Amino acid sequence: MAIGVAWFAINDPTSVQGDGVAAVQAPAAALETFSATRFVPNRGQWDDEVRYAVLGSEAAWLHDDGFTVRFVRQQGTRSASELLRDGLPDSAGSVLRTRFSGLAESTDAEDRLPGVHHFLRGRDATRWQTSVPAFARVTLRQVMAGIDVMFRGIERDAAVFEYDLLLERGADLGAFVARCEGAQSLRIDVDGRLCITLPTPSGTIELAQERPVAWQQTDRGLRPLEVSFRLVGEDGYGFCAVDLDSRWSAVIDPGVAWSTYLGGGASDSVNDLAWAPGAGIWLAGWAGSMDFPVTTGAFQTTGERDGFVARLDEGGNALQYSTYFGGSEGDEVRGIDLGPGLTPTIVGFTESPDLPVTPLALQPHYGGASPIVPIGDGFVTRLSAAGDALLSSTYLGGAFDDVAESVVVDAAGNANVAGWTSSGNFPTTAGVWQPALGGGLTLQADGFVSRVAADGQGLIWSTYVGSTLNDQLLDIALDPVSGEVVVAGWSISANFPTTPLAYRTSSAGSLDMVVCRLTASGSGPVWSGFLGGIADDVATAVALGDDGSVWLGGWTDSSNYPATLNAPQQSVAGGDDGTVSQLSADGQTLLFSTLLGGGDEDKVRDLAVDGSELLVVGQAGDGFPVTLDAAQPLHAGGVADGFVSHLTDGGATLAYSSFAGGSNVDDMLASVEFAAGLGVLGGWSFAADFPVTTGAMQTQLLGVEDGVVMMLDLLSDLGGGLEVSASEPPSRRFVDAGEHELLAFDAHNKTSRWLTLEAVRVLVAGRGFAPTQVQNLELWIDDPDVPGPRDERVGGPVAILADDTEVEVVLQGVTLAADAAVTLRAFAPLAADASAGTVEVACAVVGSQSWTLRSFGAGGGPNVSVLGSGRVVGPVLVTGALPGDADGDGEFTVLDLRKMCTRLGVTDRQVDVDGDQIITLADVDHTRAGVLSRPSLVFAPSTVARGAWMTITGLFPVAGSVTATLGGRALHVGCLTPRELTLHVDSTQSAGIHDLTVYVDGMLVVAAPVLVQ
Repeated sequence: MAIGVAWFAINDPTSVQGDGVAAVQAPAAALETFSATRFVPNRGQWDDEVRYAVLGSEAAWLHDDGFTVRFVRQQGTRSASELLRDGLPDSAGSVLRTRFSGLAESTDAEDRLPGVHHFLRGRDATRWQTSVPAFARVTLRQVMAGIDVMFRGIERDAAVFEYDLLLERGADLGAFVARCEGAQSLRIDVDGRLCITLPTPSGTIELAQERPVAWQQTDRGLRPLEVSFRLVGEDGYGFCAVDLDSRWSAVIDPGVAWSTYLGGGASDSVNDLAWAPGAGIWLAGWAGSMDFPVTTGAFQTTGERDGFVARLDEGGNALQYSTYFGGSEGDEVRGIDLGPGLTPTIVGFTESPDLPVTPLALQPHYGGASPIVPIGDGFVTRLSAAGDALLSSTYLGGAFDDVAESVVVDAAGNANVAGWTSSGNFPTTAGVWQPALGGGLTLQADGFVSRVAADGQGLIWSTYVGSTLNDQLLDIALDPVSGEVVVAGWSISANFPTTPLAYRTSSAGSLDMVVCRLTASGSGPVWSGFLGGIADDVATAVALGDDGSVWLGGWTDSSNYPATLNAPQQSVAGGDDGTVSQLSADGQTLLFSTLLGGGDEDKVRDLAVDGSELLVVGQAGDGFPVTLDAAQPLHAGGVADGFVSHLTDGGATLAYSSFAGGSNVDDMLASVEFAAGLGVLGGWSFAADFPVTTGAMQTQLLGVEDGVVMMLDLLSDLGGGLEVSASEPPSRRFVDAGEHELLAFDAHNKTSRWLTLEAVRVLVAGRGFAPTQVQNLELWIDDPDVPGPRDERVGGPVAILADDTEVEVVLQGVTLAADAAVTLRAFAPLAADASAGTVEVACAVVGSQSWTLRSFGAGGGPNVSVLGSGRVVGPVLVTGALPGDADGDGEFTVLDLRKMCTRLGVTDRQVDVDGDQIITLADVDHTRAGVLSRPSLVFAPSTVARGAWMTITGLFPVAGSVTATLGGRALHVGCLTPRELTLHVDSTQSAGIHDLTVYVDGMLVVAAPVLVQ
């Protein structure tokens, strides 16, 4: 932890200056000649063991236990002759000696500056120091255990230097005290500055240390802290750090957040997945098991050799729903995407003549299959968000085999589908690029691209993509702005249709990758071309970059597969290697390309792109490149393991790479990555020891082959935290009985990942009220686009069972995306009770530890930081007359004093301030303090309990600033009402007698010993 303080900002800078080169009114020439601030070591003994001089002059000195500063006050604008005539000096000085509560074990001086300095004092030349070098920074090491003090120069008007307290983990900040010798008085002003008054022969000088700026070095970076000065006796000061021990997000090394099997007693596979942050993960694939885990109420709860769709919670430990999808024969889901309302659209192939279809479907009947190796028809199906009904479902195919491999849903819910077909009567539309099959009716296949209407009742457009020999399209991406689609796959057709100026217009080997960008209407290619080398090359995945560039993932066994100079791997390592390549948006330039593999067979199955970063998954053999921080650095066995790799810097850096598998065969087929740095991977495994995590939904392999799902965390830092702020400044309101708003605050997610607000503890405090007056606290979301402050209740009602108590409000459905904010409002009914007299009620969220937050990933859970103090306070609601307000106008004025003086000895609860039921001079004194806007004390406890709230009564300004310490440790401030201040004693406070000090608006209210029990 570090606390930075500027020493000194001067309250009257026009009349005060130091006598060194960095003085407030130092001439510009001097500032140009010398560095604005210098620290000069002095190894001799001079004036209480001076170790360094500050500012390169005699203006300030450092000692092993603190520092000395000399200031001068100029005598106005009088000329030297006038001052001489009147016998006055032209300036008057004062010296402040500050001693720390410890002695430095050693000192360090850094950054030597030009020039030397001479220290000549007195007639004893043996004590003179000459030709002393200057430095820009000096650190006193271990002034106290775990505490260094670092002095450094600043080039700022009205300041001499800055110093930082540097605390190691576990250091006791409360034990650090600085005593000021030569000071007339010390105070803390309303801005939190430490003001020190120094006497001089001609008046006083007031100096100020600015309010401390503090931060804590956590494992995830710097975290700001709320720190304030505290006064210790008449001549000392220290620091309070309320949130020194508050929570922070841990370092998140790349690793597995969670991992689970998904399957039954036979053979099952996750083929594709989709992810809606904050809502869940949708999985799709093939279920060969009769006991595949399905949920009650799902669309189809029995099956075998069917497709499946499952919605998994983001913690990987529960299914929100799971359903089979298929008919009486074999069916398989190959691709999934989410459309409007979180409705999943799935595509695949089926041999079932009774596949569920919806009325008026585009193709209600099974079209047929190849007589040699029957596969069947493609299908396009849209399910409800709950997985309990079909919204649309249709076959998509002709008389031979047809496979829908991939789907992406547009904003209107239309399904853009890519796949391949050997049917001469595959459904196409007029005016498209290729309305007919490119080859003969044999085992030859062409790719296809179809845009199916959201209701499944029609084709918006549909076209073949291919030529005389086999061509297959395996993946599709959509440009949401232009409506154009990009498809990728492979072809052995030398005459596959290409466009001029494409990166490669002819095949380089027997089987090459192909990639095409089609117009939004399917009328033709924007561009189309090959990519590959002299042998076999297959593109299995395609994604679009933010700049419109096209990323391809796949594999090659071509020794001359093109790689760029910045590739992390520029040549084939052996067997088949994975590939990752980037083409320009116009398809003409290879922007980036790398191999990814070892000596065995390696294949990229899928990839996702986020700016300049990529997540790549697939299957790899022994020798695949992994990084030192890999979750699984070694191949676990079997023919192949799954793998996951994270490429940064536009692919040029292999930032993270790891195997993901067990001792049998595994494969990762699908990946999704978001800017939040989390990747979700899906595939299948034959291994009983696939690495699953504790608490996963399914921790054991149940069949021969099960699906697997894994969440990977790639962030090293969540960045930021939750920022909370009151929607309005504290105020006092006079109200009647009824329901009222007690608190309003904004919560802003400043991290790069979505956060869930799970709970918040709210303090309900005040004077003169009982739980019968305040009941059923509720929290509501205030949607700015909807009239009224209460749009959705997200917490409560929670009963208020005691005065001055915190209640935990569990929140439901409050999830914030990165940089999103929400306004929350607390409401509660105030009951009428004439016997209660004046009632004051206030609410507060007292600090960062009042929040329970959850993020996602390996560094998720409750360890999300709250920026700043995390404190928010609401208005003070007052029912009845304010004690001391004798005329009942809601304010303290001289008229109240006059009226009160005429009623001394009268019993009047409405006017009685100190609560003794009779108006006395004490009530007059309290009211006078109120008229002067000064706090006054009625009662402070002499005994307090650790972990409890303590109450101090008096007369206080509602919007006053409060600083309170107990035994040098900061107390959490609760609520401040006109007659009550609540403070929390930490449960770790040591027992015994400790000094309690309380300042309100910089004025001392309490200074007394308290027994802590």
